[in-house]
Amino acid sequence: MRKSFIALLFNLIVCVPGFAINNIENERLAPVKNGLSGQFQASIDGKSGNSEKESFDIGAKGIFKSGPHRALMIASREYGTSFDQTNTDSDFFHFRYVKLHRPSWASEYFVQNQSNPFKRLSQRSLVGYGGRFNLRDKEDVKLILGTGVFFLHEKIAQENAEEFWRANFYFVYKHNLNDQINLLNTLYLQPRMNEFSDLEALNDFSLNIKLSNTINLKLALKTTHDRKPPVGVAKTDYSYRTSFIYSF
Repeated sequence: MRKSFIALLFNLIVCVPGFAINNIENERLAPVKNGLSGQFQASIDGKSGNSEKESFDIGAKGIFKSGPHRALMIASREYGTSFDQTNTDSDFFHFRYVKLHRPSWASEYFVQNQSNPFKRLSQRSLVGYGGRFNLRDKEDVKLILGTGVFFLHEKIAQENAEEFWRANFYFVYKHNLNDQINLLNTLYLQPRMNEFSDLEALNDFSLNIKLSNTINLKLALKTTHDRKPPVGVAKTDYSYRTSFIYSF
């Protein structure tokens, strides 16, 4: 017997990815008005009977816009148990400042911190900067190219902490099929600066359906790849998710 409690967000999760790249682009493509706006998401899920499982996740996003200046904050937390044993425990925080120099390009600066012990990621903290270029910015189609670098402090469980630089490249394609439906695909490539064979990659595809002025349905498929993952972690991971999102 399956029991579910829904609070603003309903998720169908098949496989939770544990890789280091997080897609920020999907969180900042929508038009933003001056001032502060944001979203809050939360879910609680459980099973009882043949299996005993409980999990919850919460997330928040805030965006501030004033003239050419933008600020973005994203935070999330996931926790789950199976037969009273913890099997999910991860957190994520990202802050980004963007300055628009021209309609076609902007500079951006960001900090990030995350952990996921069940993927052997004790801590991953980074600070970076880069450029963002609008290759096409029409009402129905958007093409964006991003380039940059970041300095990374990473601690894998049972290994020494490492500090190094990674390059950051991303390409975004968004297509508004009509007023209610749009598709979005984001590709990230992050090679290690002193060893390009050490590559992390992420491809994130989503289909978004507007149900009302405040409620959206999102269908997402995510593929992550790490050419040199920690021992015991697969190189490639897949996940898909269905979400209802409330915006204010």
